Amino acid sequence: MKKIIIGVGIIIALLIGTFYWFGHNMAGGGGSEQFAPETVRVGSPAVINLVVNTWGGSSSIKGRYTNLSLHYKLTGENDYKTVQPKQGILPANYTNKDLPKTLQYEAYEFAVPPYSKGTIGEIEYYIELTFDGYPSRQEGIKKIKLIDFSGSTTNTTQPLGDYRMTGVIQSVINQQSVDGDLTVMINNRWVIIGGGEMQEPNNGTLIGFNLNVDSQIYVGKTAEVYAKNTGYGDNLTILGDSKYYLKIIQ
Repeated sequence: MKKIIIGVGIIIALLIGTFYWFGHNMAGGGGSEQFAPETVRVGSPAVINLVVNTWGGSSSIKGRYTNLSLHYKLTGENDYKTVQPKQGILPANYTNKDLPKTLQYEAYEFAVPPYSKGTIGEIEYYIELTFDGYPSRQEGIKKIKLIDFSGSTTNTTQPLGDYRMTGVIQSVINQQSVDGDLTVMINNRWVIIGGGEMQEPNNGTLIGFNLNVDSQIYVGKTAEVYAKNTGYGDNLTILGDSKYYLKIIQ
């Protein structure tokens, strides 16, 4: 009888140990989240970010996601083209110290090459990846509309001058991570407010517009702008003179 009790005790101990090991060392699962712009300017790359995660286990996320690629085309085209990612930067909300240690993240950035001026349409895409040896395909979360930043359809040049206006921010395109511009659309006019090849020593001021957060949060907010005409279409810029500004009103 004593031997039976000891044997049962050993079995129970082994079972407890097995459950403890699996609970602390099993791989768990994974997931992902995409971030894509609503629009992109012709002549600038379309940057799509992917954040992947693992949860439920103590093993590292490193090396578990492999073979990542993004496949894209203009709507109506037959063939997809492929781009590979580079390591991205995790948004601030993914680096919170209060997050569970078993929840780990990695960020990847895909840059769709620029389309030439005059190209119209929408970019559609999907992402392929392998997680723990299992391949999968993720459809793109949206189609990205191409915007011709050259201004009006007649491509006429407006006279240079200072402009003041107030209106709702309709769209934001932030291409600074790939040496592009940070632009906003207000009253159907694009306003360059940072970055890019037009960067000059003395630039205007951003008031209430925080460059360290996701710029898409400002879509729908009202802003006051004092800027100059770029001389190309009816686009404006606050770059080049410290007297210019964009101010978030509400």
